[in-house]
Amino acid sequence: MFLTKYNPLPGKILLIHNTTSPDIDGTFTLSWSESLDAKNYTMYQSNSSISKVDSSVNKIMEENTNRTIKFHNLEEGIYYYIVIGYNDYGITTSNLINIIVQYPPGEFFLYHDADFPDKDGTVNLTWSHSQGAEYYDLYINDSLYQDIIIKNSYVVNNLDTGDYGIAIFAINEAGERQSDEVTIYIRRSPSSFSLSTDASSPDTDGTFELMWTKSAYSSYYVIYNSTALIAEINDTSSILLNFIPSFDLPTYRYNLSGLKNGTFYYKIYAFNQYGNYSTKCVQIQVTLPHIPQILQKPSPRYVFPYEIIVYIIAFTVLGILIIVYKKFKK
Repeated sequence: MFLTKYNPLPGKILLIHNTTSPDIDGTFTLSWSESLDAKNYTMYQSNSSISKVDSSVNKIMEENTNRTIKFHNLEEGIYYYIVIGYNDYGITTSNLINIIVQYPPGEFFLYHDADFPDKDGTVNLTWSHSQGAEYYDLYINDSLYQDIIIKNSYVVNNLDTGDYGIAIFAINEAGERQSDEVTIYIRRSPSSFSLSTDASSPDTDGTFELMWTKSAYSSYYVIYNSTALIAEINDTSSILLNFIPSFDLPTYRYNLSGLKNGTFYYKIYAFNQYGNYSTKCVQIQVTLPHIPQILQKPSPRYVFPYEIIVYIIAFTVLGILIIVYKKFKK
């Protein structure tokens, strides 16, 4: 009878970790199951997948009988690990695991160029670099305003009157970090608008319309006129009209008539409690056509017809003489 000697290799080894994927602080513990008949264990680490043990892998623990190892503050990267169990008859290799270490974005700070208060509703935002950030999200008043911003700047346009809390979130696969929050105070002054006219050049009848587009955020309008160019409101200009719109229209009109020859200048200001905005100055030349005067013949003076009286007297006398003559002749 022949007996075969049994030379057992180390038993199966299961390697596990206690961290998340990715690991966000570089600190974690690796542990493995007990390998039957193993005398000790050696752990290897690499930055690429381990298919065999050679000079490309690092031996980080050798002939250890303790089946746990803890790592602290590893740098960002991908780490691969295997454990080999040894005894007098050979080795057994564990499963291969990998740990991705990625720190959440680093601290950063938010800046803006808004006035206090800001009157145009446009705010340029910039922020310092957040280490490890893959992209940024912009929140206004705790609501997402714009996501996946790659650059370290963003322009917010056309904010209405109000107060706005603005914050940036730096994001990567490991997590997110919020910037400091800034508060922007928007108080919108009247927006730009334009003035035009239907007057011809020159205007020949002294009648025309002034037309202007709506100025957003305006409470009322004032039309100024002058006989000199209106660069700013002074003693040479006068108020032609204070106008509070009854309806929200895209265009407003004002009719002028009865103007005589001359050059006239008009400018409109839009006002609200936070400021004003003015149009360009419009110049209108009024040249009325010349109308020649028609010469009328003077009415003839009335002359009393004295010759008729003379004729009457003469005929009367003649008649009397004829009558007298006839009497004497009888």
